[in-house]
Amino acid sequence: MKSTYSTKQVIECYNDENKVNTFEDMLKNCGCGEATLRRKLKHIHAISSYNFNSKFYTLSSFVNFNSFGLWNYQGILFSRHGNLSNTVLHLVEQSHNGVTSIELEVILHVKVNDILRIQVSKNRIFREKVSRQYVYYHKDGRVNRRQRQGRIQLSEHKISNEIIEGTPLEKDVVIAILVKIIHTGSLDAYYLKKQLEVNSVNTTITGINQIITGYDFKKKRSK
Repeated sequence: MKSTYSTKQVIECYNDENKVNTFEDMLKNCGCGEATLRRKLKHIHAISSYNFNSKFYTLSSFVNFNSFGLWNYQGILFSRHGNLSNTVLHLVEQSHNGVTSIELEVILHVKVNDILRIQVSKNRIFREKVSRQYVYYHKDGRVNRRQRQGRIQLSEHKISNEIIEGTPLEKDVVIAILVKIIHTGSLDAYYLKKQLEVNSVNTTITGINQIITGYDFKKKRSK
């Protein structure tokens, strides 16, 4: 009975106005010990933030994950895939054309170089230098080959922003558009615009089409 009551107390820490709590706040409100609270959080499948040293917690019922399985709540970041290390691994493995550290940082809003280095050292992912930067791929040979081929095609048609006539796009927006194309495999500008808006990236259909045309995606993917 006591166990059920303490679980209810943890859940009652959350509501529409209070979607995120720290471990310390819940500890004060629930009146239980640290070990008990950790068990309760695990029991109700609470999600810890992947930034701020996992300081914040939320419940899945309050989360609105984007297409990458991420949720940004007032700068507090949560992932469907668990901690930052697991999230980076998932994004690398699920990418269509591999992914660079810059592309990951655009998606995750945190630095990932140390995690990538560790993942490579543990042979969980594969990396290769392409055009003066490392690209990270799935360790599985079949998936790896498909991702690398996609990256080669992408690199072959890469051009600078200046070559895209009249483009007013910021560098970060260009990277965000490319990341979204890489991870969704879509060339539908309207769909991409909606997906970018989920990540708080504002751009135009014209801008997206400039990138698609400038990088010659249509020609390459229509073969």
